[in-house]
Amino acid sequence: MNSEIIDTIEHSPTGAMQENPREALQENPKVTMQKNAKETTQENPREAIHENQETATQKMPIPDPDFGGWNDELLAELDGKCRFSMAVTSRESFKNIIARFYQAYFNNIIDPKDNLAAVVLDAIGIAAYSRELLWTDDPEPSMSSYPENASVHTELNIARNLNPAAYVKGRCSSQMATHTADDTPLFEDYIVMLFNKIPASPTDISSEEFHLRSLTGFLAMTMLRAAVKTETQLINSFNKEGYAKNLHVLSEWPAHYKFVPPAKEFIKTCCKKLTKETQGVTIGFTKLAALFTRVISSSEIINPLGYISAAVLKHTEMSGLGLLQMVDNISRRFDTKIFRIMELIKFEECFAGWVNISVFFEVYLSEGKVERGWNWARIIDEKYIRGLTPKDHPWFGILLLSIISCCDGPGVWKAGWCRKFIAIHDDAKQLGIAIFRRLCMRDRGQAMCAGMAALDVHLDDLEEIPDIQALYHSLRAARR
Repeated sequence: MNSEIIDTIEHSPTGAMQENPREALQENPKVTMQKNAKETTQENPREAIHENQETATQKMPIPDPDFGGWNDELLAELDGKCRFSMAVTSRESFKNIIARFYQAYFNNIIDPKDNLAAVVLDAIGIAAYSRELLWTDDPEPSMSSYPENASVHTELNIARNLNPAAYVKGRCSSQMATHTADDTPLFEDYIVMLFNKIPASPTDISSEEFHLRSLTGFLAMTMLRAAVKTETQLINSFNKEGYAKNLHVLSEWPAHYKFVPPAKEFIKTCCKKLTKETQGVTIGFTKLAALFTRVISSSEIINPLGYISAAVLKHTEMSGLGLLQMVDNISRRFDTKIFRIMELIKFEECFAGWVNISVFFEVYLSEGKVERGWNWARIIDEKYIRGLTPKDHPWFGILLLSIISCCDGPGVWKAGWCRKFIAIHDDAKQLGIAIFRRLCMRDRGQAMCAGMAALDVHLDDLEEIPDIQALYHSLRAARR
């Protein structure tokens, strides 16, 4: 299997929060707390946290996190209520779906009789992987979940795309592919050639049609990233060399027809209109997340896990669960267990956040019961799994982001949620730098990340790091 795809699967929603939490916090909240100094045996994670907070003078009331009843069974129920349009199973509509999508993809043209969400969703609904359709259930007319498109196309007319989205220079520039003026017509002509080979009324789906379905579905799924990505992030996603490699392996697209990103204006349109509040986005993520939960445990040698993960799911996992995401990020960066991070960050301001994280693992990743659909629950509806965003715990969030900034550089401070909190929680930012240094001490033989150089951190200086709790009390006193 291609190494790019292996990476996609191993670091996709199945692996993202299992490897560390299921060994650390699946040792479940109770056992995780036992790792702390007092070796507590409380059953309740709230009590365990309070017992281990040296800074706490009395127990603080902590409300239960609100997960809204989310679980994989609910996801399956929601999936049953979400339907692609009738067009996706209609032979007469297939060419219309293809034409609408690529006119938007290359030229940002959407017919007045159509709507963007339906253009993208229909293209996802016809997707195939390894010559198997992803969705084969026949939609019932009364169950169609979004307004259907109405434009008719007998031909695929694509104006030459003179403005494919070029990558935005930055930290990831070395990962970007280069495109020449000759690439665009080759890629466009290849798609038109496949389109023209589709007979009007085939009895069976031809190899060319399966090929076109696979390519189109992958590209359309990628457009759904717009729900949680910025315009620059989405542009760069299409321009990464790894994206073209995945497209080649997973959709069997011939590499000699060099891939070309969509029109910059189309990406801009998608980022503006395909938001988490868009009905079509909710439907798309419900269908994809439900498919993921069904196939992840499949014994089939060939299944679409890598296909749907590489296109969209891997890149949108844990959206709206920023606190959880940052803790997992730090755990992975420093190859350390989450309970170790918890030991370092046991401050009064973090009580509620740690409780919510602990209860989350108890509910979704406890031994013998592993949920997976939670990764996209808050894209589907923000009423689910509340209480795990950095906005809910700004002091804790600033501290975690400070640690990450030591690895990734100051660009992380551009995140919208943190702007109004940076100045008022400067003590959390300073503590984050100290904790970063403490984490680096664990492996003195190697620089853990590029951030050490950026901070002018030298291994010989690490022993000079002040005691974390002493620094916390000092900063807290100054704050008062």
